[in-house]
Amino acid sequence: MTLNQAEAFAIVLGMLGLFAWDRLRYDVVGVIALSAAALTGVIPTEKVFQGFANPVLIIIASVLVIGRAITMSGIVEAVMRPLLHVTRTTSSQVGMLTACVTFFSAFMKNIGTLGVFMPIAILTAQRNQRSPSCYLMPLAFGSLVGGTMTLIGTSPNLLISTVRQEVEGRPFGMFDFTPVGLPLAVVAVAFLAFGWRLLPKDRRGTPAPDQRFEVDSYVSEAHIPAGSSLVGKTVGDLEQLSDGEISVTAIIRERGRRYIPRSHWVLFGGDLVVLRADPVILHEVVAKGGLALAGAGEIAGTEPKKEEVETVEAVVTAESPLIGQTPASLHLRQRFEVNLLAISRSGENIRTRLHRTALRVGDVVALQGYSDTLSETLTRLGCLPLAERNLALGAKRPQPFAIVILFIAMVLVAFGLLSVELAFFVAAVVVILLRLLSLKEAYDAIDWPILVMLGCLIPVAGP
Repeated sequence: MTLNQAEAFAIVLGMLGLFAWDRLRYDVVGVIALSAAALTGVIPTEKVFQGFANPVLIIIASVLVIGRAITMSGIVEAVMRPLLHVTRTTSSQVGMLTACVTFFSAFMKNIGTLGVFMPIAILTAQRNQRSPSCYLMPLAFGSLVGGTMTLIGTSPNLLISTVRQEVEGRPFGMFDFTPVGLPLAVVAVAFLAFGWRLLPKDRRGTPAPDQRFEVDSYVSEAHIPAGSSLVGKTVGDLEQLSDGEISVTAIIRERGRRYIPRSHWVLFGGDLVVLRADPVILHEVVAKGGLALAGAGEIAGTEPKKEEVETVEAVVTAESPLIGQTPASLHLRQRFEVNLLAISRSGENIRTRLHRTALRVGDVVALQGYSDTLSETLTRLGCLPLAERNLALGAKRPQPFAIVILFIAMVLVAFGLLSVELAFFVAAVVVILLRLLSLKEAYDAIDWPILVMLGCLIPVAGP
């Protein structure tokens, strides 16, 4: 063994040791390994940063962007919820969810796929009074196995394809992995549909940041446009859009008259419904029913140069100028460029219109504002932001064109009309140009630490 080989072997062992130690983030480990390889001469100076020019990084970033657009369109949830109502047993639900995750992981990065299905799995577990781990662990395995079916399913497949091109002059095709990966995936799904029983029972993990505090349901208002699918249907039909997880506490019609409705009341175009629900559920119902959240999006017209709008949850502190004031009296939108979308007040039902509700210390509010100034605005308003939940409340759901774009990209690759990296890069660009994602959402979708780690480790693995 030469000195250079010994140094390379030591770097790889040290890298594996750092991964096992788990005290440093994986991208930092990659940076350390690349630095050590460059300083010891294991990697020639001119090749140190070639990993960051590898097409694999472009493919991964592009697929993550397309996957986020598919996630935000809500098409997957719309298809899955009725199917989960048909399946009653835990095994059938786990099997169906795992099969879907496995299939989508063949064409999307497993992180993005899990991001789509985890909320559905957790909600299903809660309804069946099961530990979420019974659903989540099979999903994790399914996402890993599903990636073996196609070229873009996993990063190792892409790396191996790159190596093959360097050695033989021809990379793997999109579905060259399918004859082996598909049978493996079928066996894995069949096992996981019943294998979840091997998991420890009643296992509880550490609560996520957004679950470490309890916030009562929010009260918000939504208009029913004349073209809404809910026109002519009943209050009960509206509440069933979320399987009963949203309640209609009042209907405002006939020039401001407030009614407490029963479930059989018929909804009319122009009604203003007062809703009580979690913001995530509320967003889904607004999208499904074609409702218009009162006040949402109005700030978009105040300054044409600004485009990025987001929603945050914040608590009103004792020093806030909001205390004792209403959104109308403060001219919240005109002075601070924010909209009040919903209020949560512990232990009390709000019976006034939101824009006429005087705010109190401890109220939790959902505010919509410009991304670049929202943090400063919260400080001016004396509001303390809560753990970020990436709320889409008040934003329009993108059209489900991202799935069509992904399909077209795969067809172009399968027929050899475009290279993998070019097809998916162009697809990601089209997603952004069609405004299926904002620029901020696109950048947020990319897992930058993964790209940094791969860019560092590709040269290390090369010698």
